[in-house]
Amino acid sequence: MKLSLLAAAIGAMMTPAWAHTQDGADSGGTGKLMAGPEAAAGIPVLTGPRRHDNFSHRGELHDGQHTGNFSGERMLTGVDAVPVPLWPSRALPPMQNLRSVGLYEIAPVDPIGDGMGGVPEAHAVNRFLRRHLDTSDGARLLADLPEVHLQGAGGLSSLPFIRGLGADRLRLVIDDQDVTGVPVRALNPVLSHLDPQRVRRLYAWPGVAPVSVGGDSIGGGIVIETAGPRFADGPSDPLSGGHWGAHYRTNGQGIDFLYGAYYATDTLGLRYQGGWARSQNVRAGGNFKAAGAGRDGNPVLRADEIGSSSFRAQHHQLAAAWTAGTHMLEAEIGWESVPFQGLPTQRLDLTDSEAGMAGLRYRGMYGWGDLKARVWHQRIRNHLDTGRDRALRTDGLRARNEGTTDGVRVQADVMQGSRDILRLGVEGLSEKQDTGWQTAAARNTVWTLDDGRRERVGGFAEWERNWNADWSTLVGVRYTRVTTRAGAVSATGPLDGWATDAAAFNAATRETTDNHGDFSALASYAPRMGHRYELGLARATRSPSLAERYGWSTSALAAGVAGLPGDGNGFVGNPALKPEVANTISATASWEDPTGPMRWGMSVTAWASRIRNHVDVARCVEDQCGSGNADVTGRFVMLRAVNQNASTHGMDLRVHRGLGDRKMLGDAFVVHGQLSWMRGRNDVTDDNLYGVMPGRLRLALEMNWSDDRLGLRNTLEWEGVQPRKRLSAVRNEVRTPGYGLIHWRNRLIIGMVGLDFGIENLLDRRYTLTGGEAWVGQGNTTTLDSVPWGVAMPGPGRTYMVGLTYRF
Repeated sequence: MKLSLLAAAIGAMMTPAWAHTQDGADSGGTGKLMAGPEAAAGIPVLTGPRRHDNFSHRGELHDGQHTGNFSGERMLTGVDAVPVPLWPSRALPPMQNLRSVGLYEIAPVDPIGDGMGGVPEAHAVNRFLRRHLDTSDGARLLADLPEVHLQGAGGLSSLPFIRGLGADRLRLVIDDQDVTGVPVRALNPVLSHLDPQRVRRLYAWPGVAPVSVGGDSIGGGIVIETAGPRFADGPSDPLSGGHWGAHYRTNGQGIDFLYGAYYATDTLGLRYQGGWARSQNVRAGGNFKAAGAGRDGNPVLRADEIGSSSFRAQHHQLAAAWTAGTHMLEAEIGWESVPFQGLPTQRLDLTDSEAGMAGLRYRGMYGWGDLKARVWHQRIRNHLDTGRDRALRTDGLRARNEGTTDGVRVQADVMQGSRDILRLGVEGLSEKQDTGWQTAAARNTVWTLDDGRRERVGGFAEWERNWNADWSTLVGVRYTRVTTRAGAVSATGPLDGWATDAAAFNAATRETTDNHGDFSALASYAPRMGHRYELGLARATRSPSLAERYGWSTSALAAGVAGLPGDGNGFVGNPALKPEVANTISATASWEDPTGPMRWGMSVTAWASRIRNHVDVARCVEDQCGSGNADVTGRFVMLRAVNQNASTHGMDLRVHRGLGDRKMLGDAFVVHGQLSWMRGRNDVTDDNLYGVMPGRLRLALEMNWSDDRLGLRNTLEWEGVQPRKRLSAVRNEVRTPGYGLIHWRNRLIIGMVGLDFGIENLLDRRYTLTGGEAWVGQGNTTTLDSVPWGVAMPGPGRTYMVGLTYRF
């Protein structure tokens, strides 16, 4: 894809609107926004003492129009190392004021401390303390959002679902970069490349997402910001330091190490981040199958051992950033190696994977507003085969996936006075994917998806306005053009029925262009302190993925590997699929104590969505799919992608209340509660939608205490899930019982040292995940009926966890 648009946009706007000078610096945590040449032009400027690590600033705002305190993280500017202009709204994502209807925010506790001791304030809507500090799974950061559930795809990363919509239906962005599922999202989960230790803040917009964070998605948007670059205060005072940490989990003997170092001058910042992780198979809370060997000659897997749940991985990242005035340019390269990752809900394991990424990011601040731009390239290569817990194929057949992604994104935030922000953006994404099969006897690879391409270009305009102290609105429109195509495939191959399927695929239309027209509108009304009422409307469009359109083989092995949702069934694509169009409405009412939001608070959200041309499945009726496949029950089946209208609706309730004598404990003890409920139906067949969670309730007692050098957070949590009774009949989905679990988690910070310890599933309960996943991780898994049907994916048993991090 040509990326000349980025160069033109940056070149046209590189002239700075002003120059600036520093006004003192030390390691304190306060600063002021004072009048000066920039303030005279209506641009507030941060001066005075500031933090070296640039993570937070506290002080006063003086710009001729606003006076007051400010506190927050300025990670969106990317120019945090020098005194730079700061607008009141610039540190916030779209509709930060509309927190309930359109935005959930998680600010994880700094895994390596904040450099000043104590526990950093976590300005978060959801304050459950999760496993982000003791896991290699980046998706676990999303686990506490009331409308999110994680579908187990592998030990390294789960697949997030929001309101029953997941996989390719979500827009995932990390540091302004789209993270896609090339080559196959379910086999190489998109968040497996994310180091949870680096995450500074995470935002999730369920359903109704601003157009600036949407596009080619109907389930909402997830935006993740990692720690930004550091810069010194002056040329004679360079910064250097680093961190290291280790975490251990008894279940599976999982261990991971993290390490990093940085060096910075006033204009240059260098950073290295790395990590290594491995785990053996984890065990469930009780026996869920018969004991037996996964492969002849290998050790017997116990009746409670979750086969194909082990993994090994390492990742490395280098970054260099330059700053001049109010401009910052950052270049980074990254590499990840996964020698093995078991995939217990898939037919094959990831036996080798390598991914490389290179990117360039620019952020600048001007008199008219902010400009940010990014270009990136990513390449992934996967090999899929039977791991040690699965039976070997006599022909040595294995799969191979290769994919590349090239992307560009430019966004300008134009400040219109003190009340308005106009966001304008353009973006492009080009994905290429090749999928093939190779036998041990033949070195050549027969490609089932040859030169598969998915290209997306689009733009958006978004207007955010604070009308007065009570009303805020955001409206936006977006246009996106998506083109998918695939080359002809070979008529001869290693699997049964190959020639017939290949001939039919080659004769079909293999190129499609879709035009999306989306919009979103959100409004917030706060009649008095502690009361807020919000409404959101959105139309969102998504084009089918390459796998959904161009997966053509009806062979049990090829279709089984393409069984993207993890339900154990075989999946065949459909080149005639149309884009999905979702029309969503969401309303929220929230109340909190006006004298202190942590004393008590409550919010309730109701939402509904109608999806036209929802990409669902129907039974495959071709002869190659086997006799009786159309109406058989009690076993795995072959499915084909189809467009059918669908509808979803649900509600969410969140409450919290502070406890104790505030004269002694302040808000140290807080009780939290979350309740989620949703339904999803296929309007054509009246079947239940797959991936829609049953009702879920979480209750937690949290204690926070800190002084200048010591901080402690302790959480005791109970989570309960209803039985899964509303099943997808077309998939022969398995009914799962409800369950209740208790978790205990602690974090202690002493100066530069952080200690984590806790117990997951404290009572060692046996339970099964209720997202519809089928466990197919042991034995002969390469044909549909060679493993028993009806075994839902079990959850892990009692797990003791301990972790240590140190910053220097």
